[in-house]
Amino acid sequence: MCFSSAVHAETAVESLERAYQEKINISAASNLWTNQSKKYRNYALISFIVLLVLITGSVWGLWWLSENFLSVPELTNFNQIKLTVLSTIVVGLLVYAVTLVGKFTISNLHMRTDALERSALTDFYLSLIKENAIDEDTRKIIIQSLFARSDSGLIKGGGDPTIPSNLSDLINKSK
Repeated sequence: MCFSSAVHAETAVESLERAYQEKINISAASNLWTNQSKKYRNYALISFIVLLVLITGSVWGLWWLSENFLSVPELTNFNQIKLTVLSTIVVGLLVYAVTLVGKFTISNLHMRTDALERSALTDFYLSLIKENAIDEDTRKIIIQSLFARSDSGLIKGGGDPTIPSNLSDLINKSK
């Protein structure tokens, strides 16, 4: 009886040591993804402010242009054509800039969400290790998910990150 409890205690200690070692090994990744989420949040906030300033400035600039130049009756046909072409070019560039900054904002929000999900998956992985409820196949799937490349969403057809489709099954199995 005494030998059995000693073996059980030794097994429990080994399990805790292994969980602690895994925590040390993967806590740097968890900290990285937490910091990355903060960085992408800040980038998204800055780009959103730039987007608002760009839209507000564009609307004000177009209003000012229409009030000061396009409504002047003494312009010749040639000058009206030049102003119309110039206005069209400016509007096109503004639309392009707004689209570009908007995509950058959405991309940063997407990357922030990805970093938060990876941080949560790291914590989930550590809890599975602590409870000794993880086998080698599950460990490989989670590690692959944690270290898969991220898709920023900026490039169409850039491919999805290789995260296993059965990850939700794995999470449900562990409950």
